[in-house]
Amino acid sequence: MSFLRNHLPLVSPSQVAPDPVPPSPRPFSVICLCAEWCPTCREYQFVFRQVGQAFPNLRFRWLDIEIDTETVGDLDIENFPTLLIHRESSVLFYGVMRPMAENLVRLLEHISGFSAAECHDYIRASLMHRQWQSSPEIRHLVELISRDDK
Repeated sequence: MSFLRNHLPLVSPSQVAPDPVPPSPRPFSVICLCAEWCPTCREYQFVFRQVGQAFPNLRFRWLDIEIDTETVGDLDIENFPTLLIHRESSVLFYGVMRPMAENLVRLLEHISGFSAAECHDYIRASLMHRQWQSSPEIRHLVELISRDDK
């Protein structure tokens, strides 16, 4: 939490507004897949929204895997929090992340400045990154989120 105190404006959880719908599409989306019953998720939701405020050029979205079942589809979530970060149709990250602001901030600082060509190179550099692109469950979620962004 020291990172939040030093780098992000602190507000209480009751002051955090619901996820706003952006006025125009943003190229990067950061989706957190969690569950209300999970204590780690409940704590991380506040951190996730704080990080979202620090990156206003990115779209942040919180999905509860048991409430947002149509959107999540058949995606198998093994642990929480699971994050999906994509730029348009390119998946740049999919997996569990330790629920600390520093981890998400470091990743976003690294990839949020990527051009389309750099995203392509980043994906080609790793077998795992290439596999994310062809997962039907991940593709389904990215397509639904991309449609909502338009």
